[in-house]
Amino acid sequence: MSSKENGTEFTAFASGAGTTLVRDPRTVPPWHNLSTLTGYPGNVIGVALNEDLTNLNVTVLTSTGTIARTSCLVQPTPGTLLNPAWPANCSAFGNITPPN
Repeated sequence: MSSKENGTEFTAFASGAGTTLVRDPRTVPPWHNLSTLTGYPGNVIGVALNEDLTNLNVTVLTSTGTIARTSCLVQPTPGTLLNPAWPANCSAFGNITPPN
């Protein structure tokens, strides 16, 4: 999955083996592991990205049907000015699974 934010193309990858990665081509290294964030549900099999003016929202789907989301501050570039480096620029994952 990929998404453009102010000309920067972000890409996300759910390995199916317990990790979700986001690629920010402005940073070194470019790939960042979001599965270390609080609330990460594990067993992620799908990932979607969307953005607003300053944040990249990452929504994940697990093999059991749980949906969770985090929001990552991407303007300014993570690790510059007052924005922490990846993944500290992201909030904890919150469960947004609809009721049955």
